[in-house]
Amino acid sequence: MKKFWVIFGLALLIRLVFIAVWYQTGSGERLSSDSHFYYGMGRSLMEGRGFQFPGEPPARRPPGYCLFVGLVSQISPFPFGVYLAQAFLGAASCLVLFALAREMFDDKVGMVASGLLAFDYAAVRFTVEVVAENLFVLLVLLSFYHLYRYHRGQQIPSAFGSGDGPKGAAKACKKSARNLWLSGIFAGLAVLTRDSLVHYFMAMGVWFFIDQDSRKACLSKFVAFLAAFIIVIGPWILRNSLIHKQFVMITTSSGHYLYLSNNETVKGQSSGAEWTFNKASYFPQDPSLNLSPPYTLEADRYFFKKAVEYIRDHPVRFLQLIKPKLIGMWRPYQADSPVYAKIAAAVTYIPVITLGLVGLAQNLSRWRDFFPVYFLIGYIFLLHIVLHGVIRYRYPVMPFFMIFAAHVLVRTWERFNAERRKGVTVYATEG
Repeated sequence: MKKFWVIFGLALLIRLVFIAVWYQTGSGERLSSDSHFYYGMGRSLMEGRGFQFPGEPPARRPPGYCLFVGLVSQISPFPFGVYLAQAFLGAASCLVLFALAREMFDDKVGMVASGLLAFDYAAVRFTVEVVAENLFVLLVLLSFYHLYRYHRGQQIPSAFGSGDGPKGAAKACKKSARNLWLSGIFAGLAVLTRDSLVHYFMAMGVWFFIDQDSRKACLSKFVAFLAAFIIVIGPWILRNSLIHKQFVMITTSSGHYLYLSNNETVKGQSSGAEWTFNKASYFPQDPSLNLSPPYTLEADRYFFKKAVEYIRDHPVRFLQLIKPKLIGMWRPYQADSPVYAKIAAAVTYIPVITLGLVGLAQNLSRWRDFFPVYFLIGYIFLLHIVLHGVIRYRYPVMPFFMIFAAHVLVRTWERFNAERRKGVTVYATEG
């Protein structure tokens, strides 16, 4: 229990200090347009007006983070209260990462991985940004934690049954099933915070068919996870579909984002992958088109169609844009960041991504155990070959790079110590 408090306390202290420094530099009230949207929508929810914001259609973004901002802003000044709450979310993410890494490997890997997240500059920096990733990452980690609790319970039933015969086995089975349900519930909450992983969680069920011997058992586990997931996101899908009188998954933004990254006005700068959006990038200005306002269902489908047509008609240009998209997604820091921020970001990112890739490669023999992680990294990578990427979009996968980087560090240290002890023993024997 002491380890948990040390991890949580250290991560929280780092984030609170950063908030204080941020306000000391006069940046505390600097907000993005997204921040105003989340605040406005949150206030609308708290005031009983529902999920609406002046000039905004009702399904532009999922409701989770808006509700979080609204609740926090009810009891504390905005944005300070949100920053403070996000410091606790970040510290909690470190705690859950420790528990997840312990399920996947052991305590030592958990301690190192949580330490990497606690000190990660970008993760700390997000504390003072009103962006959904602060809540999103925690919910993704909670989903994976319960998924691996389920997986471990399936592999080692005695860990829960305590050798109590049929009663112990039944208890183990019940607890394992509960973890599977909780994994689906947190996956649904994550999608209601940021919808980028909706297709991932629906497709991830293939793991159950890899992980189990009996096809009937595979199907039952898949259905249980998917049912929990759909129970959470279902009311929001129903709400959107009733409003638009057509099926709408989570938002009416997917076509818009696809068009932003794939149209004749996009210019990806390879030096920093900056994206230039003029008005045509957001909405074609030809009055003869008689288009609906942006982010409505009709406009979203129009943008999706135009983006697909552009990719089809300009395959060479689409391939050329992959490079700046990847740079924008995976670079260590923003091109316009201060020097101190570039150094801090590079020092905490480059070793993690490098060692994380090494760890992923070293553990390929256990790909069945780690399929959800490999699949998640591949999904995010491929998604942002098509869509433009920024640093915060990679953050659902960064904690997993930290786990595998920690695994490399811990096992290297253990081998070093083993060789050192062996050398000392040989020297003492010869002496």
